[in-house]
Amino acid sequence: MLSSEVLEKTYLELKGDLPEVCFLNPSYAEIASNGLEKGYIVYKLCFVLDESWAISFGRMCGKYSARKYDCDIAAVPIDSNKDITQILQGNKYFFYSPIFTYSSGEFAVRAGSFFASEMISVVSKLGRFEVKKGSYSEEIVEHLRDKIREILS
Repeated sequence: MLSSEVLEKTYLELKGDLPEVCFLNPSYAEIASNGLEKGYIVYKLCFVLDESWAISFGRMCGKYSARKYDCDIAAVPIDSNKDITQILQGNKYFFYSPIFTYSSGEFAVRAGSFFASEMISVVSKLGRFEVKKGSYSEEIVEHLRDKIREILS
């Protein structure tokens, strides 16, 4: 399974039976800029976890500057003064992403991000689930689901 599939399945595992909110207009968070053009991650739906977190699976979109990224799982604290699409726009440069992937298939966490202290060591050990270059075993999904749930509780 490719890294993007891992994140999508992890999102679905985190969601379980919780209902999803589908946005009338997608939410875009800036993830790259080269001064002339910007790249974004787009969120089209999400679910609410423990009444505290808006969780969404995002995909890269936009200009050339974002093409080195692929997808992420965003976990943004809920702010009752904003709607969820506004909250997700606050995930600029993966600040509220416990994990994201590069287009090369590598997993990553942004240094200095909200989840960096808990997730950098988790991500650095994901190689043990790699069955061949860029392909991961099914066990990685459960492992990531459990780690992300743990840091959000």
